[in-house]
Amino acid sequence: MALAIEKLRLAGFIIEITLSHHDSYPGILHKTGGTSIASSGWAHPEAKSVFLAYVHDVIRLFTPILPAGTRVYLINEPVSMLFNSYLGNGNWPPGGKRAVSGFYTAMITMRDTLHEAGLLIQQAQWEPAIAKNIRINKKEETLDPILDYIFNWWILDALLHNCIDTVFSGDCTSSFLQTAPFTLGITYYGTIKNSTESITLKPTPSRSIIMPLPVMDFSPNPEYFSKTVKLALDKYPLTTITIAEVGLSSGNTQKAQEWLFDYSNVVQKETAVNFEKYIGIHTLFESAEFSSGEWFFHILNGCDTNTPCVLTPWGNVLLNHIDSL
Repeated sequence: MALAIEKLRLAGFIIEITLSHHDSYPGILHKTGGTSIASSGWAHPEAKSVFLAYVHDVIRLFTPILPAGTRVYLINEPVSMLFNSYLGNGNWPPGGKRAVSGFYTAMITMRDTLHEAGLLIQQAQWEPAIAKNIRINKKEETLDPILDYIFNWWILDALLHNCIDTVFSGDCTSSFLQTAPFTLGITYYGTIKNSTESITLKPTPSRSIIMPLPVMDFSPNPEYFSKTVKLALDKYPLTTITIAEVGLSSGNTQKAQEWLFDYSNVVQKETAVNFEKYIGIHTLFESAEFSSGEWFFHILNGCDTNTPCVLTPWGNVLLNHIDSL
């Protein structure tokens, strides 16, 4: 991996790395079944120390290769991952179904871990970042404020505003003594609404919070994408904000091209000084994705020695769009 990154950098690529992309964690943190889920994964007592040891290893291995200022996403879509891991249908590890106490423990552990890891990345002279899935509600629907806060903003307030809100009150009851200047990479995959099912969180014995579980709509929508970007820029005016991912998955390449143009127009029209605009390659090869099909992350079907690389249909669309800018 280190050799591949070094070759890409020497070839002229600007490298960003993501330390934890999605629903994975070391097997040593995994417990299966029943009440043990409440102390598994990010809710495990050793989760923080294991992740920080991993960050130290990354710094040791890549400091000779990656220059100062390299953007390091510590984690991708952390809160949506925990919703799926502890409150979902049991398909995401550790397999929680309404494991409310595990969800709460995992949220607090992840917040404290990312805060400390950000300081380590800063000390390595790199740029700490978080890729956060932000979902607003459609204009004809009302989103519960507790769900909105916990799903969208709680972890960002902790890392970008230095806020410690252990009871999910929406108030900054205390602050971290040290903080690193995180960059926010927005991942946009549609909207959110309340489901008809709720859970009860108990941050303290005397405090109970009723929160509806979310229902996701993954339909691409430039209007709501624009509103999401503007909302984040308004909430965090002193934070560098960029777009880490957008979801354009479709069996129709022509339709995905239209969405790409619409999303690109939103980005180009935004004038906020803290908004960073660029086009990055998420994943080069289809085989690097965890699911089959044209997911519009990869641009190459493959490359053989001494023959030209074969572009995916999406790769052709994307490169033609870049050439037109």
